[in-house]
Amino acid sequence: MEMGKTIAKKALFIAFEGIDGCGKSTALSLVASKIVAAHREVVFTHEPTDGPIGQKIYNILFGRELMIAPRELQKLFIQDRKEHIVKEILPALQKDVVLLSDRYWLSTIAYGMLTEPIDVFTKLHEEILGTAFIKPDITFILDLPAETAMERLGKSSHELDFFEKAETQKKIRENYLAITRAGLDNVRVVDATAAAEETAESI
Repeated sequence: MEMGKTIAKKALFIAFEGIDGCGKSTALSLVASKIVAAHREVVFTHEPTDGPIGQKIYNILFGRELMIAPRELQKLFIQDRKEHIVKEILPALQKDVVLLSDRYWLSTIAYGMLTEPIDVFTKLHEEILGTAFIKPDITFILDLPAETAMERLGKSSHELDFFEKAETQKKIRENYLAITRAGLDNVRVVDATAAAEETAESI
């Protein structure tokens, strides 16, 4: 935690990242079960949120509204994140809980890097969030080949969004690994090609 916020010492903020189809939601659920078994309260959250800006993002990604310029789309994600921090993340972290988030700020970096360099989006976070920005205690990036992820998505009833194309996901995977090397945050890369329970155990 940072930026001078008063956070309960035992509260933990853990983010799960990775390309679409990497198994984030399954891993998050299994990890949550292990945390609950250790007698800790778990709070779930996700981005985009279900708020007005989050709904606009979903509409754009699924073609219900016109696509906008890449940087403007990522601005929406950060604006949605600002509401997320104020309305959900901060209140949860004032308590003795483990907050698990399905995606957070590194998604904006990884997806934004499809068109512009890292520093563009780190600066956008500074401009939009300012001192309200909170980084997770740790972020787990679930890593696997894009082809495997797309195969998993193809076997599900999941509706594909704007970014869910094999070549796009391959580039996003490379971006996540570049973010890890850049040291932007406390990140651990997890092999997501293993069975779900094994991946959760690693985390």
